[in-house]
Amino acid sequence: MKKLAIIPARKWSKWIKNKNIKLLNKKPLIYYSIEAAIKSQIFDKICIATDYNKEIINKILSNSFNDTYSNIDIISLPDYLTKDDSKMIDVVLYVLNFYKNNNFDLFTLLQPTSPLRTYKHILEAMQIFEDNKKFNSLVSFSYSKKHPYKSFVLKDNWINPLFWTDNISLPRQLLPKIIAQNWAIYISKIDFFKKEKTFFSEPTYPYIMDEISSLDIDSELDFYLTEYIIKNV
Repeated sequence: MKKLAIIPARKWSKWIKNKNIKLLNKKPLIYYSIEAAIKSQIFDKICIATDYNKEIINKILSNSFNDTYSNIDIISLPDYLTKDDSKMIDVVLYVLNFYKNNNFDLFTLLQPTSPLRTYKHILEAMQIFEDNKKFNSLVSFSYSKKHPYKSFVLKDNWINPLFWTDNISLPRQLLPKIIAQNWAIYISKIDFFKKEKTFFSEPTYPYIMDEISSLDIDSELDFYLTEYIIKNV
């Protein structure tokens, strides 16, 4: 099956300016996802979909990967896909339409904000997906410490439990285990995605990752923590 990797790299970030090219342990954040995709050796094409100047991305590629990135394309995203409220689903659909004549069967979305997701995770997730034919999509998760049974809605300085249950007072260990998306890996059959326009099929295969590998960079604190892990763990 022909496989496409999509690495979205938009300039806009609410908390960190130019987050995707900010240096993490002396390498641009996007480097880690490109490296993982290349090392997995399973993709017929790796697409970087971006609103950065192509020269910036090309410089990262040439400085970091020498001649090993010949199967990487850089495509420019239109303005309407680079806004605060732009949906990742629409970015993926745009990329898939760009490659509509390439006959890809599967795509894998690798967001740059998951730098501790490695090529081994990609390989394992893809193997699981291909071994389980009934699934149209696979989404990566990690176990969540924040349980919805202990969450509250805040409105006008008034709090209400998200769930009206006696479980609010129970120790977390006695509650059902909860998983949450970690944003690291999405795999989908392209025909399914184009038709349904969702990352979740019925059913979706949950690929569970460990807590450290699941770190998603959304703030400066996340950056500092991730850099510490890269250097010390």
